Amino acid sequence: MKFEKSLVLLDTHQTLNYSDLKKWIHLCRSTSYGSPTANESLKNLLLSEIERISKQFEIKQNWFEKTLSPYLLESDCCIDFNDFYRLKSVKRALDELLVLVDLHINYQKANLNGFKRIIKKLLLWDVAIDINMIQTVLNDANFMTNDCFFNWHHKAVEKIKAIEKQLLNCSPISDINAIFVSDDLSNFKSLLVNKNFNSFYLFDAAANYNASNCLKYLLESHHRESVDNNGQTILHRLCSLDNLEAFKESVNTVIKANLTSFSTADYLGRTFLHLACKKNHIVLLTSCLHLADKQIWLAKDQQGWDCASYAIASGHSSVFSLLLNENHSLSDENLFLAINLSPESVKLILKHGLSVEKTKVGLLKSLNCFNPESWLLLFANGNGKEFINIKEKVLDQSMLILASRFGYENIIQELLKNGVNVCDQDRLGLNAYDYSVYNSFPSITNLLDGSIQKETINNLLPKSQRKPVRVKHILKEGSLIELHLGSRDIRLSNPLSSISSLKLPVTATLKIWSPNSQSVDLDVQTNEFHPTSHYLQLPLVSSNHMTSSVYFYTKDVDSAVLYLDIVDSHSIDSKQSEPILIARASISLKNQFTSLWREQKSLGGQISKSFMSMTGEVLTDVMCEITVVNAHSNPYFHSTRPLIKSWDNESTVLVGHRGLGMNQQLKFAGGLERLQLGENTVESLGQGGRLGANYVEFDVQLTKDLVPIIYHDFNSYEWGLPLPLNSLNLSDFLNKRPRRQRRQSNSDAKVFPVEALPVKANGNGTIQLPFASLEQAFQTVPRNIGFNIEVKYPCLQEAEAEQLNMVEINLFCDRILDVVATYCHDRELYFSSFQAEVCRMLVLKQNHFPVFFLTEGGTAVLYDKRLNSLKSAVSHIREIGCHGIVTHCAPFVKSPQLIRYIRDQGIVSYSYGGMNNEKGSVEAQLKGGLDGIIVDRVVDVRKILNSNK
Repeated sequence: MKFEKSLVLLDTHQTLNYSDLKKWIHLCRSTSYGSPTANESLKNLLLSEIERISKQFEIKQNWFEKTLSPYLLESDCCIDFNDFYRLKSVKRALDELLVLVDLHINYQKANLNGFKRIIKKLLLWDVAIDINMIQTVLNDANFMTNDCFFNWHHKAVEKIKAIEKQLLNCSPISDINAIFVSDDLSNFKSLLVNKNFNSFYLFDAAANYNASNCLKYLLESHHRESVDNNGQTILHRLCSLDNLEAFKESVNTVIKANLTSFSTADYLGRTFLHLACKKNHIVLLTSCLHLADKQIWLAKDQQGWDCASYAIASGHSSVFSLLLNENHSLSDENLFLAINLSPESVKLILKHGLSVEKTKVGLLKSLNCFNPESWLLLFANGNGKEFINIKEKVLDQSMLILASRFGYENIIQELLKNGVNVCDQDRLGLNAYDYSVYNSFPSITNLLDGSIQKETINNLLPKSQRKPVRVKHILKEGSLIELHLGSRDIRLSNPLSSISSLKLPVTATLKIWSPNSQSVDLDVQTNEFHPTSHYLQLPLVSSNHMTSSVYFYTKDVDSAVLYLDIVDSHSIDSKQSEPILIARASISLKNQFTSLWREQKSLGGQISKSFMSMTGEVLTDVMCEITVVNAHSNPYFHSTRPLIKSWDNESTVLVGHRGLGMNQQLKFAGGLERLQLGENTVESLGQGGRLGANYVEFDVQLTKDLVPIIYHDFNSYEWGLPLPLNSLNLSDFLNKRPRRQRRQSNSDAKVFPVEALPVKANGNGTIQLPFASLEQAFQTVPRNIGFNIEVKYPCLQEAEAEQLNMVEINLFCDRILDVVATYCHDRELYFSSFQAEVCRMLVLKQNHFPVFFLTEGGTAVLYDKRLNSLKSAVSHIREIGCHGIVTHCAPFVKSPQLIRYIRDQGIVSYSYGGMNNEKGSVEAQLKGGLDGIIVDRVVDVRKILNSNK
């Protein structure tokens, strides 16, 4: 989940510097670029942030104690007109204070969760600082344990309820009501002579009934300098009126009579000028321009905002322009506010002139805050070009790198036109081209392609020492339920739009919990599961697809029910047994799910459920994806066999693709081709190992009778028709022979005309060899040849395109694991799969053998977003605990630096693809420190590897 950027925008002083902390962690975790100095800097920044947030918390705590207490002690008595409007005034103040209390509750929650996430990252990535010391200091911090803001929230809510009850039972005097309804000025004057009324409350009543004649009289005759119980003057009251044009003369009278009240601040530290800017009262502001001192215009309220801040945040360009015309200085905070909220305000700033230094700061800020429109305005300002190669401070990332990371093609075009240095590298050793490849922005990659790659490839450091991945604990019993809000299907433009746009009367949180299950944090290395709930602040992040999932452990998956509750955010604290429920959606694991992979019987899948309010009203729907991982019962994987080794090999591992290589059309002159050894056959696997491969890769599926067999495609073409593999029993698969038998030896040079059918494992164009089961491969191929078992289960796109009818995914994995447990013995072995959930299951069902996530690396667009870029694949790997990545070689060939970058995250890096058979591509990846390479031309690539040791 993203850190609370909306809160950071409101007040950077109240929130931790999460962005810089995360950058320092990225730097310190790098084995290539991390250093003791970087570790010390990170530790000092963490400690200073804890101290800073603690001080801010104490300051606000004292202010709220002083400000709120008088209102909470205010009498609820209501017997006359003055009491009625006094209570309304108190309620108005409490309503505003409650908003601020709630805001600071959100600050406190954001800081608490932000620091917890930082600690988790430090543990996960083994950053070399004293985490126990940091945790001790953090635990002692006031904002971690003090619930004063929660207490004030509840007291304020109770006080407001009590006041509302009194106001219902007490109404202002009826004859006064009648006067204001009719706007009878004569009777109003008579009333004032005979009775003692509070002029502020009369003003409120007249404004409530829009009695303009009475209001004018009050403004002109009762404009003495005084304040009400909220610390507000008559000038503050003026700002509550919607149409000041109608009271222009009266306004001027009041202003002249209250010149000494210009600096008077109310209970929130606001002068009347703050409120005038917020309400867009140009008439009032124009009248005060030359009467108020500059310092009054620049005065900040309790939120840290001045007059310009309110104009920007409220979108009042005319007011902001008025302030700029009077040469009011522009603070950095207001520049940042304009960059984030109002491109129109940025235009006004530029029109009135922006200093060179502020332009520099604004350019970086607009990129870091994801506001390309503001950046383009600042850069076009003229002096922006002077800073074309400026960098942010922590990772030394230039504007070109930032734009490449975030996919801002229009910004990159501007920078290139103005001569930016395309070869600049950050402190992680990556440049803009590398990031475009990593994030799979092909149009940006094409823009940057050319000299950048040639200049940087020769500057690579020696192969880094990869930090070992922490081995996650496996499920020995029960089931793990993963709930993913929204969808990973890129065809669904915004699956969370309905819940994100839901309008609720209170600040709301989404609570996800299960009565019969326990919450799981997969990043924590422990066998203990804790009965806690997951909380997500509403509205959800604006991203179309959530970036992480929530997990629950249960011993009885059939009876498991997941509840998605929308609750009042401020009822979630230690003193409340249960949060106040607003609406609920429930998901039973007995529900009918839409299988994402066309399973015959699915334990999970995609589902949409409705949120029902407590009155039975349907508020909105929510889409979820559910995955159930059942523990594997084979005792072999519960044994004390040594866990996954580090795999820090001195040299690059060679893996034979489908044995000695995949079958393909090898065309020669005259349209002829030579015979090939059938891919994925026992003979091909053995020959691949004998000719130099450390491992041989092959694809494993299940037959109809659930036996693991070795075959690549989901359909077999050898017999002239596309037959689904899982429609064949094992005997059918092993005994069915192709129509045209050819039994030449591997050295047979005979050629023959090309057939129309595709060249498959045992089709025309290959040497005819028996198909094999996984068991036969284990028993026949020499044990010194390692196995790369690609678990061939369909992704979303494949399942739909091939109209497959698959066995349930847990059962699929379990059958393969059973054969591995029985026949593996001491053979080296690792698993791989393009299917993201298969990888999740293999990680959780066993920890004897490494699991690698296969990805297209951005070379193709697939429905599952996790397959469409190296960045998405690495995120998934880190989430589920895979050992490594196997990517299409194209991104590594284009940007070998990415190999080091991924290794520095503790991930073993392999590649596959046709270019891996070419010398130049192989050598480029070797320079980057590639851990393993999957190839078809085993002999040729072995020679290249040997010559590059």
